[in-house]
Amino acid sequence: MSKNTKPNRNGRILLTMLLLFGAPYLFAWYFFFSGTALEIGNSSNRGNLVSPMQPMPEVQYQLHDGTQVTSAELADHWLMITVADGCDDLCGQALIIMQQSRRAQAVNRQYIKRMLVLTSAQDQAEDIAAKYQGTLVATAVEANGADAMPALLSAFEGLEAQQQGSIYLVDPRSNVMMTYNSDMPRDNLLKDMERVFKVIKMD
Repeated sequence: MSKNTKPNRNGRILLTMLLLFGAPYLFAWYFFFSGTALEIGNSSNRGNLVSPMQPMPEVQYQLHDGTQVTSAELADHWLMITVADGCDDLCGQALIIMQQSRRAQAVNRQYIKRMLVLTSAQDQAEDIAAKYQGTLVATAVEANGADAMPALLSAFEGLEAQQQGSIYLVDPRSNVMMTYNSDMPRDNLLKDMERVFKVIKMD
């Protein structure tokens, strides 16, 4: 047997694994953004495309109950996130849309997280978490022991005219890729998420 047989075999195995695990994401990005060759409902995105995609900072979220969630713990999930000074009607509408959009994904909802970041009125956090169960309600954001709220907000700066009531969709690689403002139809986020999971087929 040739001495090169084993290395060649290992190389083929590695290539096969890369194709198996990487191809779904590559196809997902291509078809999601181009809308070509694959017929999945409307060929256009329902939300506002962020181009180029905006990376999220690596931070640690302090939740309403005192627990902490890091960016690393949210990785490999789709994150629906909204930011509010206090939870008014626009904030409540965004939370309902995120809740309904996630629930509609059936078994794929396990790949989705929902988060509200309160920049003020943190005393509302406990009531909000109880009303919109399953939503991560963050009252502070830190990085290396320092306040990182400005760094987080900068990731959303300029993406929508009004931040209050807007929803930002973050991909599993921690990039803001789509935004949804309060004037959009309520099912825009739901439809885009359905399209994503039809392409990726993560079940």
